[in-house]
Amino acid sequence: MLQDYKATSHWTMHDFLSSFGSKHIKSRVVDDRNRITGAGGTAGIDLALHLVARLCNEKMAQAVQLANEYDPQPPFHAGTPNTAPLQVLRWSGQ
Repeated sequence: MLQDYKATSHWTMHDFLSSFGSKHIKSRVVDDRNRITGAGGTAGIDLALHLVARLCNEKMAQAVQLANEYDPQPPFHAGTPNTAPLQVLRWSGQ
């Protein structure tokens, strides 16, 4: 399904994308032709908003965002391997 497509996934699965013939793109949402992929849990919300904008329009996506009061403000800056402290990465098995 991902052969010759750009894609993203949860950070622990990035290395597996190449086994599907895909090129990993470091992004929360990747839209490549007729494939859209999302990275991790909260990126699924971003992907959903992207789909609403693509299928309807940007104003509708903004209305959905507002209805869900989606205004991410994480209490910590450990949401990616690049921002997580080394001891947190080690604790998570990386």
